[in-house]
Amino acid sequence: MLTPDDATIREILTNPGTVAVVGWSPNPDRPSHGVAAFLGAHGWRVIPVNPGQAGRPYGSDKVYASVRDIPAGAGVTMVDVFRQSDAVPALVDEALEALPDLKVVWMQLGVIHEEAAEKARGKGITVVQDRCPVIEMRRSSGSVMGISAGDGQGPYSQSALPVPTASETLAKPSRASSPSRPRVISLTTDRPP
Repeated sequence: MLTPDDATIREILTNPGTVAVVGWSPNPDRPSHGVAAFLGAHGWRVIPVNPGQAGRPYGSDKVYASVRDIPAGAGVTMVDVFRQSDAVPALVDEALEALPDLKVVWMQLGVIHEEAAEKARGKGITVVQDRCPVIEMRRSSGSVMGISAGDGQGPYSQSALPVPTASETLAKPSRASSPSRPRVISLTTDRPP
């Protein structure tokens, strides 16, 4: 599996554009929901794709049934794939045909399809397989991306990009506590990059 180097991944992630999140879920407990929210909070315009949720509002956009349904003028530069590996070839074909500004096909953790990746690369598209942009941003948030993980400045500041440390705590509600009472999560970002 051909994987882009850290410099290429850094280039992708530090130059936000428009991302189509294929397999997006409205359920906040699903990884696709969290990744979409994270990318949106870090400068990306997120266009969710899920046929079962098509037409549902999403910020100033809406959810689309397929990549083909996204307007050509939307400027989608990256497709982030939350689908089974066997669905990737048809998705890559659709994206290559329907998204004139496409630069990156990003396949999430566990999603690998080398033949589809080769087809995309043959069209000049950068392909990332079996990786998560959130993990990569967090992994690279220190000196690799030229951002101090504790400086409190910019889109990768402490509040926007928590880097858990050994002091991370998770207070779980007791059985006696109210079921409507939220869990408390405390993250500190004092770990060096």
